[in-house]
Amino acid sequence: MAGIFQFESSGMQSYMIQFKPTTVEDIIAMSALYRPGPMQFIPTYINRKHGKETVEYPHPMLEPVLKETYGIPVYQEQVMQIAQVMGGYTLGGADLLRRAMGKKKPEEMAKHRAIFREGAAKKNVDEKTADAVYDMMEKFAGYGFNKSHAAAYGVLAYWTAYLKAHYTAEFMAAILNSEAGDTARAKHLTDEAKSMGIKILPPSINKSDALYTVEDLSNGKTQLEQKAIRVGFTGIKHVSGAAKEIVLARKRRKKNFKNLFDLCSSVDLRVVNKKALECLIEAGAMDEFGVHRAMLIANIEKAIEFGQKQNKSATLGQEGFFNDEKFIGDENAVYPDLIKADAWTDAEKLQREKTLVGFYLSNHPLDPFRRDWEAFATLKLGDRNHEGKRLQRIVGVITETKKHLDKKGNPMLFGVIEDFEGKADFTVFASVYERFEKDLQKDAVVMLIAEAELKEGQPKLLVQEVIPIRKVRDKYASKVVLRLDATDGESLQKAKTLKQICEECKGETPLDFEVWIEADGKPQRLKLFARNITIDSGNDVLDKLASVVGEDAVKLAG
Repeated sequence: MAGIFQFESSGMQSYMIQFKPTTVEDIIAMSALYRPGPMQFIPTYINRKHGKETVEYPHPMLEPVLKETYGIPVYQEQVMQIAQVMGGYTLGGADLLRRAMGKKKPEEMAKHRAIFREGAAKKNVDEKTADAVYDMMEKFAGYGFNKSHAAAYGVLAYWTAYLKAHYTAEFMAAILNSEAGDTARAKHLTDEAKSMGIKILPPSINKSDALYTVEDLSNGKTQLEQKAIRVGFTGIKHVSGAAKEIVLARKRRKKNFKNLFDLCSSVDLRVVNKKALECLIEAGAMDEFGVHRAMLIANIEKAIEFGQKQNKSATLGQEGFFNDEKFIGDENAVYPDLIKADAWTDAEKLQREKTLVGFYLSNHPLDPFRRDWEAFATLKLGDRNHEGKRLQRIVGVITETKKHLDKKGNPMLFGVIEDFEGKADFTVFASVYERFEKDLQKDAVVMLIAEAELKEGQPKLLVQEVIPIRKVRDKYASKVVLRLDATDGESLQKAKTLKQICEECKGETPLDFEVWIEADGKPQRLKLFARNITIDSGNDVLDKLASVVGEDAVKLAG
């Protein structure tokens, strides 16, 4: 529920899943209930709405006041109405009572209790009932919303939820822009966007705007538009000040930047400085130049020097006041040769991306182990419906670690693990940490065997065992399953190619086939076991098999 006004907290989300609101009034009521005082009555409110508990009123005369909220006072106006109906207060007097309850002044509260008892007695309400009703009013009035306030919150929540449901990509892009510069928030929002099927496109020196923007990837091929969100320049640390200049330079040129030298010839280098250029490169915004990032970084100073020479008058502040042609770049310029440099490892490239943008862009550290995650993880971290306190297998990358000493002075660990769908906090007590310390390093890809439970809608893990990812397949893979479509005209040729790969890549993992045939006009699946074939289940071999039958047709099984 990211971006839904007042409804983003995990606790509120958990209640709303149970509540299943059907009207705007339900949303308004939950806005008022989710406060320190009334919060304890939320489970009762939910049960009464769904008929699991009988609606009861403190006194029959209060039914008209409390009927809309299932017998529970939710709004300050209801407290005032109860004072009028049972205590005989005037409207002005009821407002004074509400204020006294809000301020919690003992003398005033005692005074009003006596007045309320006296008024209730005149309406034949006994003192015990009157005191119980007064106590109830006091509990709600101290923290309760007035209904107009709750209604404004509830309607705004409804509007944001409507926009998110019907204009999802545009809404998520707007929220990302409103929180530009907060990398942790960007990670949370883009994770949710991905979970809804929205692609997150990396920043592009020739396509990105200053802000996050929505791009249509359908190209007219389907009726249902496929939307993606392109990372804007302001979403990259240390670039926001240069974002406007880069976009304006593109508009002045009316053409794309060719390379790093062309870029530096076309922008005001007093604004798009060395630090901004470094961050753009490290975030992948210049990948389209066809030069790896480490080489671009190695050539920044050379490119800046080239750009300054190309636009000497402009960089010295000597351009004419009405000159619109500054920083255009020379169409016929001869660009210098690039200084050579060794490329970064994938891990280093990904880490720099995440530091600058808040999340991985070009790929995910878990990508090489996606098959293991799909086959052997019993808990995906986006799952909010799993049963609590059961041992689960979680496959992911450790993104945060924090050592701690327990009460006995022994080292233990708190951390965060992330998979393709979400993340979870985990705890490793001293006895377990002692055994697996070397495997519990930041950026390590592992399988955690952990007791998992949901707390406020978020998975929390108590780790019992840690298995390095390189050992997971050996321990859990019982076979490789290949799916073949017998109705495919090329199925025989594919089978021959598969046989050749299997003969060349023998190993210890059994091989099964799922062959789809057509019988009586309906597709049917045949399961076949290759008795005499065992293969190597390494990624290289599986990639070869996938190149023949497709990625979705190659699976590991436990």
